[in-house]
Amino acid sequence: MGAVPVLSEFTPGLKSPLEKQTESALGKTTPVSMESIDLDQGKAIPEAQSLHLPVRSPTIACSMAVRTSTLRIETRGNTDVRDLTSELQALVEESRLRQGSLLLFVSGSTAGVTTVEYEPGLVRDLEEAFERLAPRDRPYHHHERWGDDNGHSHVRASVLGPSLSVPFSEGRLLLGPWQQIVLIDFDTRGRTREVVVQLQGE
Repeated sequence: MGAVPVLSEFTPGLKSPLEKQTESALGKTTPVSMESIDLDQGKAIPEAQSLHLPVRSPTIACSMAVRTSTLRIETRGNTDVRDLTSELQALVEESRLRQGSLLLFVSGSTAGVTTVEYEPGLVRDLEEAFERLAPRDRPYHHHERWGDDNGHSHVRASVLGPSLSVPFSEGRLLLGPWQQIVLIDFDTRGRTREVVVQLQGE
């Protein structure tokens, strides 16, 4: 069986003109030597060959800032829909960031966030849609596990999701004219919900 080349660290000696030209063009190099291992004898056979692999550490200019806040929202539960748009827009303006993205996350497993046209008719439509999706009066295995009464609340929240990302520019959330950001609490009782708001931008 022939010899198989392997790489190992090595102290370089003289550099060829091509190596010097490559190092000058690409920056600092990491010297590496080429050896061969004879698979029949199990011995390393040094060769008079070396590689100089260019290594550069890129410098990335970043002016991004991150601001994190928490909103505490009182809810009534039972698919209570709360409009958070004005509070979130105020946080963007207070941050003095001109452009970036807003990340919204509700802590807890029986609430979610989304965007809707916030008006009474659509709020009622949402309530009825979630009732068809996960009816509150059917049996849930979650009730058997913990003796709770909010299995439907967990299912609805899982479908909706706990987070939302919205871009902003010139200090304004880039929402449509009939689009609001809402929190929906599906639990069977009123809660104080903590909504984490993280702004990232410049």
